[in-house]
Amino acid sequence: MSVWCLSAHINGTDGKRKDDRNMAVFRPGEFTLTDEAVKLCGFKKGAKLLDIGCGKGQTVEHLNNNGFDACGIDLSPDLIKAGKQRNPKLDIREGD
Repeated sequence: MSVWCLSAHINGTDGKRKDDRNMAVFRPGEFTLTDEAVKLCGFKKGAKLLDIGCGKGQTVEHLNNNGFDACGIDLSPDLIKAGKQRNPKLDIREGD
Protein backbone atom coordinates (compact mmCIF):
# COMPACT_ATOMS: atom_id res chain seq x y z
CA MET A 1 0.00 0.00 0.00
CA SER A 2 1.32 3.43 -0.96
CA VAL A 3 0.42 6.43 1.13
CA TRP A 4 1.62 9.92 0.33
CA CYS A 5 0.51 13.37 1.44
CA LEU A 6 -0.50 15.92 -1.19
CA SER A 7 -1.43 19.48 -0.33
CA ALA A 8 -1.02 22.68 -2.30
CA HIS A 9 -3.21 25.37 -0.76
CA ILE A 10 -2.33 29.00 -1.29
CA ASN A 11 -2.86 31.26 1.69
CA GLY A 12 -3.29 35.01 1.80
CA THR A 13 -0.83 37.38 3.41
CA ASP A 14 -2.99 37.40 6.53
CA GLY A 15 -2.36 33.65 6.97
CA LYS A 16 -6.00 32.74 6.37
CA ARG A 17 -7.02 30.33 3.65
CA LYS A 18 -8.68 32.13 0.76
CA ASP A 19 -12.02 31.17 -0.79
CA ASP A 20 -11.51 28.86 -3.75
CA ARG A 21 -14.57 29.74 -5.83
CA ASN A 22 -12.23 30.90 -8.58
CA MET A 23 -9.83 27.97 -8.77
CA ALA A 24 -7.80 29.55 -11.58
CA VAL A 25 -6.73 32.29 -9.15
CA PHE A 26 -6.10 30.11 -6.10
CA ARG A 27 -4.89 26.95 -7.83
CA PRO A 28 -2.55 28.12 -10.61
CA GLY A 29 -2.10 25.33 -13.13
CA GLU A 30 -5.18 23.65 -11.69
CA PHE A 31 -4.06 20.12 -10.72
CA THR A 32 -0.80 20.11 -12.69
CA LEU A 33 1.33 20.05 -9.52
CA THR A 34 -0.72 17.19 -8.06
CA ASP A 35 -0.50 15.19 -11.30
CA GLU A 36 3.25 15.73 -11.55
CA ALA A 37 3.79 14.69 -7.91
CA VAL A 38 1.77 11.49 -8.43
CA LYS A 39 3.73 10.73 -11.60
CA LEU A 40 7.09 11.49 -9.96
CA CYS A 41 6.30 9.11 -7.09
CA GLY A 42 5.25 6.39 -9.50
CA PHE A 43 1.90 5.72 -7.86
CA LYS A 44 -0.22 3.13 -9.63
CA LYS A 45 -3.95 3.46 -10.15
CA GLY A 46 -5.72 2.30 -6.98
CA ALA A 47 -2.94 3.56 -4.67
CA LYS A 48 -4.19 4.93 -1.35
CA LEU A 49 -3.36 8.64 -1.03
CA LEU A 50 -3.96 11.03 1.86
CA ASP A 51 -4.38 14.79 1.37
CA ILE A 52 -3.49 16.53 4.65
CA GLY A 53 -5.02 19.99 4.72
CA CYS A 54 -7.62 18.94 2.14
CA GLY A 55 -9.93 21.93 2.60
CA LYS A 56 -13.12 21.28 0.65
CA GLY A 57 -11.66 18.15 -0.94
CA GLN A 58 -11.05 19.27 -4.53
CA THR A 59 -7.71 17.45 -4.73
CA VAL A 60 -9.22 14.32 -3.15
CA GLU A 61 -11.98 14.40 -5.74
CA HIS A 62 -9.46 14.92 -8.57
CA LEU A 63 -7.36 11.98 -7.40
CA ASN A 64 -10.41 9.72 -7.05
CA ASN A 65 -11.60 10.72 -10.52
CA ASN A 66 -8.20 9.68 -11.86
CA GLY A 67 -8.23 6.16 -10.45
CA PHE A 68 -6.71 6.60 -7.00
CA ASP A 69 -8.20 5.78 -3.59
CA ALA A 70 -7.83 9.20 -1.97
CA CYS A 71 -9.10 10.62 1.30
CA GLY A 72 -8.37 13.82 3.17
CA ILE A 73 -8.25 15.49 6.55
CA ASP A 74 -8.46 19.15 7.50
CA LEU A 75 -8.60 21.10 10.77
CA SER A 76 -11.57 23.17 9.62
CA PRO A 77 -15.00 21.68 10.27
CA ASP A 78 -16.49 24.40 8.07
CA LEU A 79 -14.37 23.40 5.06
CA ILE A 80 -15.13 19.71 5.58
CA LYS A 81 -18.85 20.51 5.79
CA ALA A 82 -18.68 22.60 2.59
CA GLY A 83 -16.84 19.82 0.79
CA LYS A 84 -19.38 17.21 1.90
CA GLN A 85 -22.22 19.48 0.76
CA ARG A 86 -20.53 19.86 -2.62
CA ASN A 87 -19.90 16.11 -2.95
CA PRO A 88 -21.36 13.82 -0.24
CA LYS A 89 -19.31 10.85 -1.53
CA LEU A 90 -15.96 12.45 -0.61
CA ASP A 91 -13.98 10.71 2.12
CA ILE A 92 -12.87 13.87 3.92
CA ARG A 93 -12.74 14.24 7.68
CA GLU A 94 -11.94 16.74 10.37
CA GLY A 95 -8.64 15.95 12.03
CA ASP A 96 -5.09 17.00 12.79
